[in-house]
Amino acid sequence: MKLMDNDGSGCVDFQEFVDVMADQFFREPTPAELEAAFDTFDQDKSGYISEEELLVVMSRFKGNITKSDVQKMISAVDKDRDNRINKKEFINIVLNHNKN
Repeated sequence: MKLMDNDGSGCVDFQEFVDVMADQFFREPTPAELEAAFDTFDQDKSGYISEEELLVVMSRFKGNITKSDVQKMISAVDKDRDNRINKKEFINIVLNHNKN
């Protein structure tokens, strides 16, 4: 976790997770790669990443992630404030990270 927790807050927020994942790419991801990444999180194929879905996937990376941690991750990227991450929000956060 220390490798992912860049701000030393004791939890890995969504931006820190995106930073680690994006560091794995030396180029901008293709639309197909973005779609596949989104689908990894959107397990029920609803077109949204719910709190529960994010909790399941993030638990694979960080075993003791809490519901509060996930809520913070969602609120950081949830532009339309519907308490879930849509595909556009997900793609924007990934692509914007790659431009920084």
